[in-house]
Amino acid sequence: MRRSFAITTALGAVLIAGLTGCSFEDPEAQKYPSVVSPAQRDILSREQIGFDEYKEAFANYVRCTEDAGYVVGEPILNPMDGRTYLAEQTLAPGQTDVEAVNEKAVDCNPGELGFVQEEYLKQNPPQIDAVLLETVRPRLDLAGISTTGTETRFGDFFADAADDQARFTAIQRVFSQAIDELFPELPYVDYGY
Repeated sequence: MRRSFAITTALGAVLIAGLTGCSFEDPEAQKYPSVVSPAQRDILSREQIGFDEYKEAFANYVRCTEDAGYVVGEPILNPMDGRTYLAEQTLAPGQTDVEAVNEKAVDCNPGELGFVQEEYLKQNPPQIDAVLLETVRPRLDLAGISTTGTETRFGDFFADAADDQARFTAIQRVFSQAIDELFPELPYVDYGY
């Protein structure tokens, strides 16, 4: 209901501006690509973007994805950042044309979620789940992978972008094994960085 109210209000403002000969320019709209929905713009206009705003944007993303022809499973908090959801997506019953469904769904993330998620993570920095981090640290030591002991994000395990691929692969392997044990219901892993 709120979304249709926002759309109706926006359409009414454009109609009034057109009838009165005024040009209507929304400074918020100019900051984001045209694919960004009015609902996401509304969330982005708020002073604080917390977990409630993220959940609202994620729900809009799920609705968009399901309207395109997917079924979205129950969201699970990503243990690699402790902030965002991961959810399995499968084709809805009766859907057979993956390409057509993907074409409809392609704008769902940037349109409904992407910019809110980016701002949410700026205001609420990601942190690896404490139990996962506690499980991984001794395993990294056993594997001979040096750490500072102060890492709280996956990217913290890498001194700079020039870290070699072997170190990245070894650290990712240790995390993957621990995640499989601790979070077996996770549909996939998003490491972020």
